[in-house]
Amino acid sequence: MKRFVKRSLAVCLVAAAVLTSAAGAKVQPAFTFGRRGGTIRPFTVKIFPDGRVLATGAIRIIEHVTVTPEALAALRKLANAEHFFAIRAYTDCHGTVGGLASNYIRVRLGRRAKTVSVRGGCNKRFLELFDVLQAVAAVSTTPKNP
Repeated sequence: MKRFVKRSLAVCLVAAAVLTSAAGAKVQPAFTFGRRGGTIRPFTVKIFPDGRVLATGAIRIIEHVTVTPEALAALRKLANAEHFFAIRAYTDCHGTVGGLASNYIRVRLGRRAKTVSVRGGCNKRFLELFDVLQAVAAVSTTPKNP
């Protein structure tokens, strides 16, 4: 009987430790995109699985939004349709002026995660996803009209 109690206590302690570490685990964004490098001011926008949007850096917030579960599902579907995970990790478009920043997108679908960076405007699949992410997150890289 003592052995059963000890074993049960050990199982409970392990379960409590796992639940505590899971509760304290940092939630990773489902989508992250932005600009980095070069001489242009960087920015980062993160869209979390619960719909929260966090924008930092040189980005204009058009409206504070919470992305709906349907919109998140549509973003996942678009990433798959654009074959995001098959895009090269880095593309330097021919004829791009030196010193320019790169735009990047990081997509996390379940256990799969990938970051793609593009310097220039030659990757249409990347650009389409980047534009849609900006629209869904309600942010813009263009200055506000006076």
